[in-house]
Amino acid sequence: GDRPATKRALDTKWALANRITAPRAPVPKAPAAAAAAAATPTTQAPELAGPVLELDSKTVNLDGSHFLKIGVSLQLPAKSVPATVKDTENWGSTASQLVLDTFSGRSYVELSNDAFREKLEHQIGNEVCVKTEGKVVTTYFIDFVMQ
Repeated sequence: GDRPATKRALDTKWALANRITAPRAPVPKAPAAAAAAAATPTTQAPELAGPVLELDSKTVNLDGSHFLKIGVSLQLPAKSVPATVKDTENWGSTASQLVLDTFSGRSYVELSNDAFREKLEHQIGNEVCVKTEGKVVTTYFIDFVMQ
């Protein structure tokens, strides 16, 4: 398949689910088709109503002697059973690894900046969406304690 188009579609799905401006696509050949595609998120709405899978909090070393305890949860597709998903899918492991990779070694000062922290949260959410092929479109930070 068309890998860039698939990634763009997942980026758009994630952005719409998280009320973020969707990435701009290359100039469409038919503007009506783009408008029709933008009008279809209503068919995705049931996916957003699924249960939440809360992952175990992770402790990450920051720069110096600081550390971060961070917990993440994943908004699952509708009709998912969190216990089953936890056992059958690697979504939790994927999200946990992204959290560790994203936050390890960061500075206490930069993570004190709300806008920067939100940017990292969005980055993780988007990567989880792409890695789960659009099944998990929203991630939440449910625990964020720096010391």
